[in-house]
Amino acid sequence: MKIPHVVLSFVAAGAVTLIGAGCFSDATPASTTGDPTPNGSGGATTGGGTGATTGGGTASTTGGGTTSPPGDAVDVIDDMEGATGSILAKDGRVGAWYVYNDGTAGATETPGVPFLPTAISPPRGTSTYAAKMKGEGFTTWGAGMGLNFNDPGNGDGGSAKASYDASKFDGLTFWAKIGAGSTAAVRVNVSTKETDPAGGTCTPVAKCSDHFGKNINLTAEWVQYTIKFADLTQLGWGQSVPKFNASAVYAAQFQVAKATTFDIWVDDIAFHVM
Repeated sequence: MKIPHVVLSFVAAGAVTLIGAGCFSDATPASTTGDPTPNGSGGATTGGGTGATTGGGTASTTGGGTTSPPGDAVDVIDDMEGATGSILAKDGRVGAWYVYNDGTAGATETPGVPFLPTAISPPRGTSTYAAKMKGEGFTTWGAGMGLNFNDPGNGDGGSAKASYDASKFDGLTFWAKIGAGSTAAVRVNVSTKETDPAGGTCTPVAKCSDHFGKNINLTAEWVQYTIKFADLTQLGWGQSVPKFNASAVYAAQFQVAKATTFDIWVDDIAFHVM
């Protein structure tokens, strides 16, 4: 069966609660009710704003994107095949996957600490593992999973993240799908020096984490998405930044809104080469 390949543009904003992974990062609230409270260990901070509640495109060959030419050059960030939860150590990158959420009592999100990839059954071609988050019950702003590009921290008691220069790339590409009963709407965040609290440039902290990004709708089938940095925008609730700064990025994150049941899969994430 041929697996579709679609290009969209997306990434997101906000501050979040980190609860699992080898390395942690600040995330984005999918909320219309104000500032989330961090829940769990890692480099989470509080923040406020409105996240995605609906996707901005359809993950299909006829949906809201343009199909990428075959053979596009990519620099793989993580193919998950090592099943360790850590991204590939290459081109100065180091880090691991994590999950985060708004801390709603009684809500659930997996995996925990450490964040380990999930086996794909049946495999997606030669790919046998993917990053997966699953859960429900979050009522403040939602939950998500992500990875830091430059973070040697072990996730136990925090991160040691620094920015990463991705200016030689023009976007991200990855494969994604949803499981049965899952929300399709996902917000993808790319945090930068100007939006991430770790960058030390956004003030006050409550105005940090309005990251550049975009919304998409996933499907039950594996689809490849290519998201160009030039198409990313802030949501507008935080400190306004004139331009996305690809020379100082911190993390890529996949987030769902509050009051959703989610089962989100991401595989073979890479930088798209100009």
